[in-house]
Amino acid sequence: MFKITGFFKTVCLLVPMLLLGQNQESNQDIYVLFDDVVGHENTGLYNGIEYRETYRTLNNNHPYFESPDFVMSSIAYDGQLYFNIHLKYNLYDQEVIAKLKSQNQSETVIHKSFKNNGVYGFYEEAYKDGDFSLLIKYQKFKKDLYQNEQMYVDFVSSKKEYYIVSNGNYKDISSKKDISKLFPDFKAQINQFYRDHRSLSKTDYDQFLVQLLQELKLAKLK
Repeated sequence: MFKITGFFKTVCLLVPMLLLGQNQESNQDIYVLFDDVVGHENTGLYNGIEYRETYRTLNNNHPYFESPDFVMSSIAYDGQLYFNIHLKYNLYDQEVIAKLKSQNQSETVIHKSFKNNGVYGFYEEAYKDGDFSLLIKYQKFKKDLYQNEQMYVDFVSSKKEYYIVSNGNYKDISSKKDISKLFPDFKAQINQFYRDHRSLSKTDYDQFLVQLLQELKLAKLK
């Protein structure tokens, strides 16, 4: 199992897992002390390969989420919690990269993405309640650039993908029709929400979906 917090909001692999919540914070100092004494290279987290940059880019272009810099994060991996880990996420290769404490301070790929129910990679959990959750997938694609007789790579953000997860099933949603199929008893409410929040759907589609799911949750309780 694999979970990251403090890292591009909340991002997770498509496997069942628990959030790192407030009730675990009291044990954080113990985990940090243990990892410092043992060394990350002697823990289960240190199981990847040394990471090397393979793409030559221009103008600070990069394949990572938001920034090529490492972010201080917490991670649950294979049933074990790790705190104060420097991580970054390669959107093109779908790899989580950690700078682990070792003699050479090398960068290590600790987990690559995998497919599950036809989808793969790491997703932001934008909304969650007891019945369903909304996942957002970020990706980048690359284009080759030829400049000054040299070949470079330009990374461009792809259109986001959205999934609603319910009972372990992942449903791709790309239109109002897809959402109506998932909630057939609430087509009238869905249509009305789209009419009332048309501007929000154009300016902030992520928030639009979150508010729609919140509205549907209230409708189910009535």
